[in-house]
Amino acid sequence: MFHRAKILYSIGLMFIVFNGLAQPMKLRIIVSDTSMKENLQVQTFLSETELKKQLQKELLFWQKQNFLEVSFDSIIQDSASYLAYLHLGKQYKIVQSGKPWDKQKHRMDSYNSTHYAYWVKSIENKIKVLEQSGYPFVQVSVKKECIVKKTLSIQFNIDSGQYITYDSLIITGNAVQDKNFMMQYLNINVNTPYNEEVIKQLDKRLRQLPYLKVARPSSVYFYRNKAQVTISIDDKPSNNFEGILGIRNDELNANKYKVSGDVNLQLNNLLGSAASLKLQWRSFAAQNSDINAIVNYPYIIGAPIALMNEFSLFRQDSNFQRLRNVLGFGYLFGGLNTLQFYYSYEKSTASLTTQQLEEALAGNRLPAVNDYLNRSYGTKVIYKNLDNLYSPSSGINLISDLSIGTHQVLENALLKGARDSQGRLFSAYDSLPKSQNTIQLFNFLDYYYPLTHRHVINVFMQGASMLHARIFYNEQFQLGGLRTFRGVNELSIKATSYLMARIEYRYILPQTGYFNLFCNQVWYESNIVNAYSKQTLLGFGGGLGLQTKGGILTVIYALANENGFVFKVGKVHLGFTAVF
Repeated sequence: MFHRAKILYSIGLMFIVFNGLAQPMKLRIIVSDTSMKENLQVQTFLSETELKKQLQKELLFWQKQNFLEVSFDSIIQDSASYLAYLHLGKQYKIVQSGKPWDKQKHRMDSYNSTHYAYWVKSIENKIKVLEQSGYPFVQVSVKKECIVKKTLSIQFNIDSGQYITYDSLIITGNAVQDKNFMMQYLNINVNTPYNEEVIKQLDKRLRQLPYLKVARPSSVYFYRNKAQVTISIDDKPSNNFEGILGIRNDELNANKYKVSGDVNLQLNNLLGSAASLKLQWRSFAAQNSDINAIVNYPYIIGAPIALMNEFSLFRQDSNFQRLRNVLGFGYLFGGLNTLQFYYSYEKSTASLTTQQLEEALAGNRLPAVNDYLNRSYGTKVIYKNLDNLYSPSSGINLISDLSIGTHQVLENALLKGARDSQGRLFSAYDSLPKSQNTIQLFNFLDYYYPLTHRHVINVFMQGASMLHARIFYNEQFQLGGLRTFRGVNELSIKATSYLMARIEYRYILPQTGYFNLFCNQVWYESNIVNAYSKQTLLGFGGGLGLQTKGGILTVIYALANENGFVFKVGKVHLGFTAVF
């Protein structure tokens, strides 16, 4: 708990430092009615947008109290201070009477209510229901209104208009896109009721697809009782090739350096159907390699359902290898955001060193590195809403994963039937249960908040934990490097549970990239067979992200207190992303 508190403290400190770069704005509102002045408060905002939103909220608040004439007489700005004069006017009593809404005829002669906010909301809700049910031409008309002193009496009716259904979807532009997929994705199906909310969201939904750009605003053509929808989309480069190099000191020779590599290939919109393929290869030490492949195929069988398959193979020199295969399906919502359900199969085989073999036989105990088999079922939520996939300045990326299954200890071939120096048979496997329950948790948050046009705060948090009785060295989480905790060697941290956070300030350079400063911290523990350790690390650094003709070049220098803050042992992370 103490280490987690230190993490939160560091995040808060960095936020205060970076937040000071934004000029706060103060707002004071003076009500023209002298009796209301004692209720005023001075409010502070970080941006002009937030201040304007608060002014609008103030008007809505008083309207809901039946001050129908409320308005701002004037707003005076002096440097970063704003003074707004608010006119309330009279507080009305509202009276209506008449017949209730007839759902069969989709018509309302009048409606009973005594409060402005309530009847306005009720009318809006009923109009919204009609607009989403095939009635885009619904109209509201006032039959009679009368003001006597401070009482407003009003009678109105709602006419639904003509019933409209979808006729077709027309796609223009140079994008090669499967029409059936696009109709399912946009929820525009022939002969189904016209939905005004769907139409309003068309361009937003199209922009959520990373490989498309909206060439012209979408349009609707009505004829008779049909609606023809037209969208105009062009291809946008979204496939990317990313390479990362890590430069670090040689552990055996401080005057030499070692290089690690990380290569990613992301292919989007395969066959014009939003299917994607991601390939990754990493090599961070001699004879160590990590290969990953992920395939996603959305909107199968004409429904918002996606199939996914994930394969990974990790090899650590000749000591062990770990294979994982995941099959699942997901429900798509809001673009390509997904709620997934999956089955995971993970198996690891170990080749024990002579020392590991002798220690296991001498103590008649399980080795720290051992064969195992995990089978689990899980659910994962993936939500991404960023203004730019590769160099965002606003938005959020969120992943939450929970899996439950069984963990089985497998007999290592070198220990099966082996005897120690005294001739005693190795028997540590004999008393083990056939399997045990296991739970794994993973959470990821990457949030970008623009303080102003050029100043951006990025908050990154990630945590995971595996819970079962016997955890081996070769099944731990691995982290460290440019994408996780900066300032240590790539994937050098081994943990059974961890929590890390990073706060980063970015200054957006005019059309060329960004400059950044960051602070990150991680708490982790390794609770494995025959060993336990825990540690908290703090790191900081800075760098550049530069936009070039070929892609985005990233240069980051990071230093962590793994062995004390020594500038010479800092890590340099070089990354390059080419979009095509």
